[in-house]
Amino acid sequence: MNFNRLRGVVKRAIDTLKGDREQNNPSEPSKVYEEVERRKQRAESLKIRELFEELYFHNIMYYPSWIQHSRADVPLQVASATKLDEKETINLNLNNRQRLIHLNQV
Repeated sequence: MNFNRLRGVVKRAIDTLKGDREQNNPSEPSKVYEEVERRKQRAESLKIRELFEELYFHNIMYYPSWIQHSRADVPLQVASATKLDEKETINLNLNNRQRLIHLNQV
């Protein structure tokens, strides 16, 4: 068998293996997308948004003041809260993550 023919056989074998690997292992972006979608569905099934609103929404605007005056009224998960402007924007440190909450008063 000559060298060029052998090289062609090896190249086709490698291409076949690559094709099989790509079919069996989706690309990294598709894995990330699938994980994001799985987490979104999980959050919806656990009603995370509703839970957050129920626990925090009605009182969030008062957290900056309460933390300064009466820490007992603020959930332990809220390490700090700062009012950023007159439009009711609150910066929360919630479970060691910064959250920017925009409150709309009707």
